[in-house]
Amino acid sequence: MKFGITLLLLLSSINFSGNADDSSATRLKAVDYVLKIYKHGLPYAEARKYAAEDVPALINVLSDAREEKFWANTVLLLGIIGTDEAVTSLKTFLETRFTGEVSIDKFNALLSVLQALGHAASRGNSSALKYLLSNSLPEQWSALDLRWKFKKYEGEKLHILLSKLSMQGLALSCRPEARELLLKMRDSKDETYVSLRKFATDDIRECIESYDTLSKEGHEKVLKYREP
Repeated sequence: MKFGITLLLLLSSINFSGNADDSSATRLKAVDYVLKIYKHGLPYAEARKYAAEDVPALINVLSDAREEKFWANTVLLLGIIGTDEAVTSLKTFLETRFTGEVSIDKFNALLSVLQALGHAASRGNSSALKYLLSNSLPEQWSALDLRWKFKKYEGEKLHILLSKLSMQGLALSCRPEARELLLKMRDSKDETYVSLRKFATDDIRECIESYDTLSKEGHEKVLKYREP
């Protein structure tokens, strides 16, 4: 089965200039780990080595505007660690941190939050899973009244994008409740889901396929470092 292209990008640091040696057997400090540009995305196996004690330092990185271009890395690592403290910081970052037009680096980091929450849910964080289940439709994002935007992504366009990213988070979670909702999105005759399928049919299909692949083969195998 071909793994959904949307999820092949999940661990991307969004920065495509430069490279980094991710083959070191020595575990870097968490801050040193995220403050690098990874040409092919944040290496998942290495990210799994970090734990709760690394969370405060990573939250500090998100508070440092000088490190903005590394915020997407930081967001993803917080999600992969997946503690309650990490999840709370991610939700706050997404919902209340910014107002008005954001930079491309901020935007990349904000879009990474839902994927990060999917990783946290896969690690057993119930708060992350609940957030994804409760914010999977454009109208649910509208109700949150986010105050930030990026170029054309505001209002309905932003809400649709976040809905699709929530689906990716649900796929990453590999939780039964997530698959149940994805199937409901695909099959339900409820007008809410009929409307959703008008612009997200392919996204829903890919996320179900990705969920099944991850559940069968595991995150480390599917999300390992890939050559282009």
